[in-house]
Amino acid sequence: MFVNIYADNRPETLRSIIIWAAAVLFIGYQILNAFVSNEDMIIYVRILDVAATAVALWIFAPDAWGGIIRKSPEPRDFLIVGIWLKFLSSELQGIYAIVYRLGGAPRWFLNNELLPGVIMVGVIAVVCHVLAPGAIGAHDGRPAVPRRNQYGLAIGFGCAVLMVGALIASKPDVQPWLERTRPYIGDWWRTGELHLWKVPASS
Repeated sequence: MFVNIYADNRPETLRSIIIWAAAVLFIGYQILNAFVSNEDMIIYVRILDVAATAVALWIFAPDAWGGIIRKSPEPRDFLIVGIWLKFLSSELQGIYAIVYRLGGAPRWFLNNELLPGVIMVGVIAVVCHVLAPGAIGAHDGRPAVPRRNQYGLAIGFGCAVLMVGALIASKPDVQPWLERTRPYIGDWWRTGELHLWKVPASS
């Protein structure tokens, strides 16, 4: 008999969700990994992560935006906005990692100007959490975090499966496209080429 996890808030239900999700993902990974190289598997797992994170961004977006535009933010708003920003940072880093691998792992792209900004979005999220004024728990009968959405999760994972299938079938090479962006995001300041602090050799 299956338990309706969306109507059951008992602590053991949370543990069941974690155990079942871990088991399904582990078994699914091992079955697919028997036929696919680890190099490709990492890309597929990244796609799964990006899809799941996109679902979280979508579900939390209305509540996060409401917290941002509210004249007098409630304690829960700090947490929700922080969660959303952390998911956004994770989403962008996941996309970056996929493009990096599909592009042949060029060293210059590993050190481009975009990545620090993406990472700092996550830092802003941490600030929101740390500065949240007593937002743990419910306030005024309202939960501290937004509602659940099992349908969105199903859609996200479905899209991930479709994307993995498309990658398996097409094996895209994004390296030529990536090289075109190099002049714009490679290294704006040409770090290491100006030699401003180089001490001249003594004669």
